[in-house]
Amino acid sequence: MALPEDEQSVARADRLPSLTDGRLRPRPVGLCDLRSSSGSAISEYMRPIFLSLLSLMLSSCMQASPEDRLSKIETDLERDFPRISHVKPDELASRIAQYQTERVDVRREGVILFDVREPEEFAVGHLPGAIRIDPNARAQDVVAALKSEAAKDCPQVVFYCSVGVRSSMLAERARAALQAAGCPLPENLRGGVFAWHNQQRVLENAEGPTDFVHPYDRSWGRLLIRQDAVMLPVQER
Repeated sequence: MALPEDEQSVARADRLPSLTDGRLRPRPVGLCDLRSSSGSAISEYMRPIFLSLLSLMLSSCMQASPEDRLSKIETDLERDFPRISHVKPDELASRIAQYQTERVDVRREGVILFDVREPEEFAVGHLPGAIRIDPNARAQDVVAALKSEAAKDCPQVVFYCSVGVRSSMLAERARAALQAAGCPLPENLRGGVFAWHNQQRVLENAEGPTDFVHPYDRSWGRLLIRQDAVMLPVQER
Protein backbone atom coordinates (compact mmCIF):
# COMPACT_ATOMS: atom_id res chain seq x y z
CA MET A 1 0.00 0.00 0.00
CA ALA A 2 1.28 3.46 -0.86
CA LEU A 3 1.88 5.92 1.94
CA PRO A 4 -0.98 8.44 2.21
CA GLU A 5 -0.47 11.65 0.27
CA ASP A 6 2.98 13.09 0.77
CA GLU A 7 5.48 10.64 2.28
CA GLN A 8 7.62 13.46 3.55
CA SER A 9 4.77 15.13 5.42
CA VAL A 10 3.67 11.86 7.00
CA ALA A 11 7.24 11.06 7.94
CA ARG A 12 7.53 14.32 9.84
CA ALA A 13 5.12 12.83 12.36
CA ASP A 14 5.01 15.42 15.11
CA ARG A 15 8.35 16.98 14.21
CA LEU A 16 10.44 13.88 14.86
CA PRO A 17 13.32 12.98 12.48
CA SER A 18 12.21 11.82 9.05
CA LEU A 19 11.61 8.12 8.55
CA THR A 20 13.76 8.42 5.44
CA ASP A 21 16.72 9.75 7.41
CA GLY A 22 19.71 7.56 6.59
CA ARG A 23 20.46 7.13 10.28
CA LEU A 24 17.19 5.25 10.72
CA ARG A 25 17.46 2.65 7.94
CA PRO A 26 20.38 0.29 8.55
CA ARG A 27 18.10 -2.58 7.53
CA PRO A 28 14.37 -3.16 6.88
CA VAL A 29 12.21 -2.99 9.98
CA GLY A 30 9.35 -5.45 10.37
CA LEU A 31 6.35 -5.50 12.64
CA CYS A 32 8.05 -7.97 15.01
CA ASP A 33 11.00 -5.59 15.34
CA LEU A 34 8.70 -2.72 16.20
CA ARG A 35 6.94 -4.65 18.94
CA SER A 36 10.05 -6.23 20.41
CA SER A 37 10.72 -5.26 24.01
CA SER A 38 14.46 -5.71 23.54
CA GLY A 39 16.90 -5.77 20.67
CA SER A 40 14.62 -3.53 18.63
CA ALA A 41 15.77 -2.27 15.25
CA ILE A 42 14.65 1.22 16.24
CA SER A 43 15.42 3.36 19.25
CA GLU A 44 13.03 3.73 22.17
CA TYR A 45 12.80 7.41 21.18
CA MET A 46 11.47 6.55 17.73
CA ARG A 47 9.36 3.49 18.59
CA PRO A 48 6.14 5.34 19.54
CA ILE A 49 6.00 7.32 16.32
CA PHE A 50 6.70 4.24 14.19
CA LEU A 51 3.83 2.47 15.93
CA SER A 52 1.54 5.47 15.53
CA LEU A 53 2.34 5.69 11.83
CA LEU A 54 1.80 1.97 11.46
CA SER A 55 -1.55 2.20 13.23
CA LEU A 56 -2.60 5.09 11.01
CA MET A 57 -1.69 3.26 7.80
CA LEU A 58 -3.09 -0.15 8.76
CA SER A 59 -6.37 1.24 10.01
CA SER A 60 -6.68 3.36 6.87
CA CYS A 61 -6.45 0.13 4.86
CA MET A 62 -9.41 -1.24 6.75
CA GLN A 63 -11.36 2.00 6.23
CA ALA A 64 -11.76 2.44 9.97
CA SER A 65 -13.49 5.54 11.32
CA PRO A 66 -11.38 8.49 12.50
CA GLU A 67 -12.33 7.65 16.09
CA ASP A 68 -11.16 4.06 15.73
CA ARG A 69 -7.89 5.06 14.09
CA LEU A 70 -7.20 7.65 16.78
CA SER A 71 -8.13 5.18 19.52
CA LYS A 72 -5.54 2.72 18.21
CA ILE A 73 -2.84 5.38 18.35
CA GLU A 74 -3.93 6.31 21.89
CA THR A 75 -3.62 2.68 22.98
CA ASP A 76 -0.13 2.42 21.49
CA LEU A 77 0.98 5.57 23.32
CA GLU A 78 -0.40 4.41 26.65
CA ARG A 79 1.56 1.19 26.27
CA ASP A 80 4.77 2.97 25.29
CA PHE A 81 4.59 5.65 27.99
CA PRO A 82 3.48 3.75 31.11
CA ARG A 83 5.28 6.03 33.57
CA ILE A 84 2.97 8.99 32.95
CA SER A 85 -0.79 9.26 33.30
CA HIS A 86 -3.14 9.48 30.32
CA VAL A 87 -6.34 11.42 30.92
CA LYS A 88 -9.41 11.22 28.68
CA PRO A 89 -10.88 14.46 27.29
CA ASP A 90 -14.17 14.04 29.15
CA GLU A 91 -12.34 13.51 32.45
CA LEU A 92 -10.22 16.62 31.94
CA ALA A 93 -13.25 18.67 30.89
CA SER A 94 -15.17 17.57 34.00
CA ARG A 95 -12.25 18.47 36.23
CA ILE A 96 -11.94 21.94 34.69
CA ALA A 97 -15.70 22.49 34.96
CA GLN A 98 -15.55 21.59 38.65
CA TYR A 99 -12.81 24.14 39.26
CA GLN A 100 -14.87 26.77 37.45
CA THR A 101 -17.93 25.91 39.55
CA GLU A 102 -15.84 26.38 42.66
CA ARG A 103 -14.51 29.68 41.22
CA VAL A 104 -10.98 28.39 41.28
CA ASP A 105 -8.49 30.03 38.88
CA VAL A 106 -7.92 26.95 36.72
CA ARG A 107 -4.47 27.91 35.50
CA ARG A 108 -3.05 29.24 38.76
CA GLU A 109 -4.66 26.86 41.25
CA GLY A 110 -6.04 23.82 39.43
CA VAL A 111 -4.56 22.53 36.18
CA ILE A 112 -1.76 23.82 33.98
CA LEU A 113 -2.28 22.92 30.32
CA PHE A 114 0.85 22.81 28.19
CA ASP A 115 0.24 22.82 24.43
CA VAL A 116 3.19 20.94 22.91
CA ARG A 117 2.81 22.13 19.31
CA GLU A 118 4.32 24.69 16.95
CA PRO A 119 3.21 28.36 17.03
CA GLU A 120 1.16 28.09 13.82
CA GLU A 121 -0.76 25.11 15.23
CA PHE A 122 -1.43 26.87 18.53
CA ALA A 123 -2.59 30.04 16.74
CA VAL A 124 -5.41 28.25 14.87
CA GLY A 125 -7.00 26.85 18.01
CA HIS A 126 -6.01 25.53 21.43
CA LEU A 127 -7.58 24.45 24.70
CA PRO A 128 -8.78 27.46 26.74
CA GLY A 129 -6.04 28.80 28.98
CA ALA A 130 -3.33 26.57 27.52
CA ILE A 131 0.28 27.68 27.45
CA ARG A 132 2.33 26.80 24.39
CA ILE A 133 5.67 25.15 25.05
CA ASP A 134 8.17 24.01 22.46
CA PRO A 135 8.06 20.27 21.67
CA ASN A 136 11.84 20.14 22.20
CA ALA A 137 11.71 21.85 25.59
CA ARG A 138 13.96 20.50 28.34
CA ALA A 139 12.68 19.34 31.70
CA GLN A 140 13.99 22.49 33.37
CA ASP A 141 12.14 24.64 30.82
CA VAL A 142 8.88 22.98 31.83
CA VAL A 143 9.51 23.58 35.53
CA ALA A 144 10.45 27.21 34.88
CA ALA A 145 7.29 27.80 32.82
CA LEU A 146 5.21 26.17 35.53
CA LYS A 147 6.65 28.35 38.29
CA SER A 148 6.00 31.52 36.28
CA GLU A 149 2.31 30.65 35.77
CA ALA A 150 1.11 28.81 38.88
CA ALA A 151 0.24 30.37 42.22
CA LYS A 152 -0.09 26.96 43.82
CA ASP A 153 3.20 25.22 44.63
CA CYS A 154 2.68 22.60 41.96
CA PRO A 155 -0.73 21.99 40.39
CA GLN A 156 -1.57 19.12 38.08
CA VAL A 157 0.27 19.44 34.77
CA VAL A 158 -1.42 18.20 31.58
CA PHE A 159 0.42 18.06 28.26
CA TYR A 160 -1.27 17.75 24.87
CA CYS A 161 -0.42 18.03 21.18
CA SER A 162 -2.22 16.87 18.01
CA VAL A 163 -2.68 13.19 18.89
CA GLY A 164 -0.39 12.69 21.90
CA VAL A 165 3.04 11.79 20.53
CA ARG A 166 4.90 15.03 21.22
CA SER A 167 3.08 15.59 24.50
CA SER A 168 3.77 12.07 25.79
CA MET A 169 7.44 12.48 24.99
CA LEU A 170 7.69 15.81 26.79
CA ALA A 171 5.69 14.55 29.77
CA GLU A 172 8.06 11.62 30.11
CA ARG A 173 11.09 13.87 29.70
CA ALA A 174 9.85 16.26 32.40
CA ARG A 175 8.36 13.64 34.72
CA ALA A 176 11.27 13.30 37.15
CA ALA A 177 11.84 17.06 37.38
CA LEU A 178 8.16 17.76 38.00
CA GLN A 179 7.89 15.12 40.69
CA ALA A 180 11.07 16.44 42.32
CA ALA A 181 9.36 19.82 42.45
CA GLY A 182 6.43 18.23 44.30
CA CYS A 183 4.02 17.95 41.38
CA PRO A 184 1.65 15.04 40.81
CA LEU A 185 2.48 12.58 38.05
CA PRO A 186 2.18 14.53 34.77
CA GLU A 187 -0.70 13.67 32.47
CA ASN A 188 -0.99 13.39 28.71
CA LEU A 189 -4.34 14.25 27.13
CA ARG A 190 -5.44 11.03 25.48
CA GLY A 191 -5.93 11.65 21.75
CA GLY A 192 -4.67 15.21 22.07
CA VAL A 193 -6.47 18.22 20.64
CA PHE A 194 -7.83 15.99 17.85
CA ALA A 195 -9.85 13.93 20.34
CA TRP A 196 -10.93 17.11 22.14
CA HIS A 197 -12.11 18.61 18.85
CA ASN A 198 -13.82 15.37 17.77
CA GLN A 199 -15.90 15.56 20.94
CA GLN A 200 -16.92 19.10 19.94
CA ARG A 201 -15.31 20.67 22.99
CA VAL A 202 -14.46 24.34 23.05
CA LEU A 203 -11.21 25.71 21.63
CA GLU A 204 -9.98 29.27 21.51
CA ASN A 205 -7.52 31.49 19.66
CA ALA A 206 -6.41 35.11 19.95
CA GLU A 207 -9.87 36.28 18.86
CA GLY A 208 -11.87 34.12 21.27
CA PRO A 209 -13.76 30.81 20.97
CA THR A 210 -13.25 28.95 17.70
CA ASP A 211 -14.36 25.75 15.99
CA PHE A 212 -11.14 25.53 14.00
CA VAL A 213 -8.17 23.25 14.64
CA HIS A 214 -4.85 22.82 12.86
CA PRO A 215 -4.62 19.35 11.24
CA TYR A 216 -0.81 19.09 11.58
CA ASP A 217 -0.82 18.10 7.91
CA ARG A 218 -3.34 16.69 5.43
CA SER A 219 -2.62 13.05 6.27
CA TRP A 220 -2.90 13.35 10.05
CA GLY A 221 -5.88 15.66 9.57
CA ARG A 222 -7.89 12.65 8.39
CA LEU A 223 -8.23 11.73 12.07
CA LEU A 224 -10.50 14.76 12.53
CA ILE A 225 -14.22 14.17 12.13
CA ARG A 226 -15.33 17.71 11.31
CA GLN A 227 -13.35 18.37 8.15
CA ASP A 228 -15.18 21.69 7.66
CA ALA A 229 -13.50 22.94 10.84
CA VAL A 230 -9.95 22.04 9.78
CA MET A 231 -7.74 25.05 9.05
CA LEU A 232 -4.37 24.67 7.35
CA PRO A 233 -2.89 28.17 6.88
CA VAL A 234 -2.33 29.14 3.24
CA GLN A 235 1.47 29.18 3.54
CA GLU A 236 1.44 25.56 4.75
CA ARG A 237 -0.75 24.11 1.99
